[in-house]
Amino acid sequence: MSAGRSADGREVQIPLQQVAPSLTPALSVASPVHRQVNPWPPSDTTPQSVPAGFLPLHKGFRDHFALTPEAKYCCETCSLVLCQPRQTECGHRFCQSCINDILSHPNPVCPADMEPLFKDKIFRDVCCHREIMALKVYCRSEANGCQEQMSLQQIPDHLNVCPFFEVPCPLGKCKERMMRKEIPDHLSWKCKHRETSCEFCMTKMPLTDLQKHKETVCPAFPVSCPNHCSVSSLPRSELSSHQNDCPKAQVCCQFQRYGCTFQGLNQDMRQHESTSAGEHLRMIANKNSVLENKVEDIKGELLERYKVLPALSSRLSELENQSDELREKNRQVEQKLATMQKLMSSHSEKLLEVELELRSLRVLRDEVENLRGTLENVRTRLNTLEQGGRSGTGSTTHTLGQNTNYSYSICRGPRSRRGLGTSNAWDHVKTNIHVFAATLENQLKRHDEMLSVHEIRLADMDLRFQVLETASYNGTLIWKIRDYKRRKQEAVGAKTLSLYSQPFYTGYFGYKMCARVYLNGDGMGKGTHLSLFFVVMRGEYDALLPWPFKQKVTLMLMDQGPLRKHLGDAFKPDPNSSSFRRPAAEMNIASGCPLFVSQSVLETGTYIKDDTIFIKVTVDTSDLPDP
Repeated sequence: MSAGRSADGREVQIPLQQVAPSLTPALSVASPVHRQVNPWPPSDTTPQSVPAGFLPLHKGFRDHFALTPEAKYCCETCSLVLCQPRQTECGHRFCQSCINDILSHPNPVCPADMEPLFKDKIFRDVCCHREIMALKVYCRSEANGCQEQMSLQQIPDHLNVCPFFEVPCPLGKCKERMMRKEIPDHLSWKCKHRETSCEFCMTKMPLTDLQKHKETVCPAFPVSCPNHCSVSSLPRSELSSHQNDCPKAQVCCQFQRYGCTFQGLNQDMRQHESTSAGEHLRMIANKNSVLENKVEDIKGELLERYKVLPALSSRLSELENQSDELREKNRQVEQKLATMQKLMSSHSEKLLEVELELRSLRVLRDEVENLRGTLENVRTRLNTLEQGGRSGTGSTTHTLGQNTNYSYSICRGPRSRRGLGTSNAWDHVKTNIHVFAATLENQLKRHDEMLSVHEIRLADMDLRFQVLETASYNGTLIWKIRDYKRRKQEAVGAKTLSLYSQPFYTGYFGYKMCARVYLNGDGMGKGTHLSLFFVVMRGEYDALLPWPFKQKVTLMLMDQGPLRKHLGDAFKPDPNSSSFRRPAAEMNIASGCPLFVSQSVLETGTYIKDDTIFIKVTVDTSDLPDP
């Protein structure tokens, strides 16, 4: 640290680290060179108090030595006095930065004897370093007049107190440099950033801000009246109050808000007020009359509003009652929803029972197929018997007995065992076979009828379950259309022109609706656009709903990309259109947008993903009354 004094006599401490850059030009005349990584760790013998600016950035010391250094103290590369000396295996000495430069090259060799160098065989020469640090040198401020001599090791301590050493101004903002002994004079007289006091308000500030302070904000700085009155100068803080009393100030009449338009000098205002007193009173009276009329009008408005208050209060009570009713309806809807969930659960159970019954029917169907096979065998053998004639009845009967035990038991009836004639035995066998075939046919027909009934019930239950599972009851349909490419090709080939969505509802007891889409377009949009329509269907509660259908409908093609730029269109139904009357058939004529979206926009954007598109239909139910 070094010491100096500021303008007010305070002692200022200047750390040596602030002046370390100034040592660089004194220590080295060469341009800065990139330093290699130090291959040796710092030694304990290196003085820890030596500042970074004391050692040269590259090569050796360039100080002015009192005696010419011996050759053993000079580097073999830069020929300067060794800085942090390193000794090689061949006995030559180099500066640390110089040997690092040599080792950075491939296959390094000693420049003195061209012997190869190895990093692990180069060591720090502590003895040489100690001797070099004891060499006498002149002060590095010798050019400024310092004649002191000291050892090289004492340079940092001397520079902390040397009066000829150049240091920056301790105030920071000032960029000037000076010798340490010149700091007091610089802080007292020369520094533009030294602290000073305003002679008018005694506020302390940097010298560079003093003039601006006087010209703009100093409250005690003398200024002249802008109206050029008799007052020559006054403090800036009193200027605003002087403006009110200045005889040459331009002012307006204080009755301006009542209608007076006079403007003049402050010294003429008293004469105006005395000569225009009657006029001012008249203006005040008129203003007062206007205010009284406004007060009367406000009273009338208040009375009118007081009259409306009871109606508003009753309306508020009605709204509260409606709110209570809506809460009750909401509770009922929640109960209905719970009931519907229970119903769906019971349907699921019934569906499981039907599946179990279907399994048993499948077993029964297998049995029926077996019976059919047996019946066909019996018919085949019967035809064989009829073709054989009466002459071969015994052998044929014997053959029949060999082929099937059941038929053989029929042939061996009681009458055959009693020794009846061949003709009677044949008639008996034929009769039994016909009876047995008729019985099998009846059983088969009965099983087929039962199986058909169960299949119809199962299909109906499955359809109802699917409708209950996918139906929406809030007026919103999300329609997922898979296999877009295949369905589009079917539409182009006129195989399947349009697709219908699953039904959706405005409520549990509301309108039943669906959507209809033409993937290859319809009407004006055929072949170029996707056409989307809205369909009103016949529902179970149409008798309780208002007709024609009047709710706002919004059609939308959903964007599956991150931007979510959905394409949509909305319309209000035409009450005169047959599409929105109460359906007499299963569904009304579809109504919508034949040119909903072009095929190019649809197929080049992010509306199709995984060969699937999503269509959303929303029906406004906000103003829909309860059935």
